[in-house]
Amino acid sequence: MNNFILFIVTLFCWSPTWYVIKFQLGYVDPLVSVFYRFLIAAIIIFVYLIYKKKNLKFSLNQHLWFLLFGICLYSLNYVFFYLSNTYLISAFPAVVFSTVVIMNILGEGFYFKKETFFKNFNWCNYWNDWNYNHL
Repeated sequence: MNNFILFIVTLFCWSPTWYVIKFQLGYVDPLVSVFYRFLIAAIIIFVYLIYKKKNLKFSLNQHLWFLLFGICLYSLNYVFFYLSNTYLISAFPAVVFSTVVIMNILGEGFYFKKETFFKNFNWCNYWNDWNYNHL
């Protein structure tokens, strides 16, 4: 599967969530909503991994890293995202949340002192090349 197809699938799966969240909030606490969301995702992933017979044995050290990454990269930002939806219309947090990719690129350049990290912003040339090759 090429990157463009993966991008389109992600776009169609993730795009309506900002609108659907507004129907979920108010009935269930936002923290419980985040828990439900990740519980369902974990069940789906584990079923897939078991179906594909992937190795699920990891050391205690690896589990601690999984815990740290899960809290920092997924849990906290979704908790803040859901909490912000209780105070703002859901489109505003969705737009801010979608900048996470750009913020990661900028953070990488700042933290690792990379001068070439702006090459990741070369989207216009990629889009023009794709149009030229596919039209």
